[in-house]
Parts: sequence; C-alpha cells; structure tokens
Amino acid sequence: MGQAIVNTDAIKDTAKDLKNNAKDAANTFKNGAKDVLQESKSFGQDLMHTASEKLSAGYDTFRGDAEKMGSQLMKTVKKHPLLAVGVAVGAGWLVSRLFSSRRQEA
Repeated sequence: MGQAIVNTDAIKDTAKDLKNNAKDAANTFKNGAKDVLQESKSFGQDLMHTASEKLSAGYDTFRGDAEKMGSQLMKTVKKHPLLAVGVAVGAGWLVSRLFSSRRQEA
C-alpha cells in the first residue's frame, strides 16, 4: 500500500486563510451591528424630540383654549349672575345625589 503524502504547508496555509476569513467576517458583523445600533439610537432620539414638540404644542393649544373658555365663562357669570348661581346649585345638588346613591349601594 502506498503512503499518502501530506503537504503540511498547504494545510497550514488553508487553516490560516480560514482563520483570517473568520476574523474578517466577525469584524464586518461587529461594524454592521455598531452602525445599526447608532442608527436606532438616532431614530429613537428623533422620535422623542418630535413627540416632545407635539406634546408641547398640544399643551399650549389646550391651555389657550382653556383660558378662552374661562374668560368666556367669567363674562357670562358677570352678565347673568343669578342664572350662574342657579346652575351652580343645580350642579352641586346633582353631584351630591350621584355620590350619595353610590354610598347607599355599597
């Protein structure tokens, strides 16, 4: 039987090439992961900034509307004080009836 001639230098070179290829692939993956993480972080920051601006604008609008309604209510109360007292008494009575009926049920 013949002996197999083993070229150890060729095996060593192939192993070295595989090691280098694996290293390159790992570095490429690592760099890609860093890029994705950075993009995700940037997107999250942009999203938070946009949400903050929209909430702030919504609050400002709500506050302005509430101030207008409060001002209009004060004008109406000054114009019709007896009617305003009657409405307040009626609303107070209604609320008290709602809460007292719940207390009796419990």
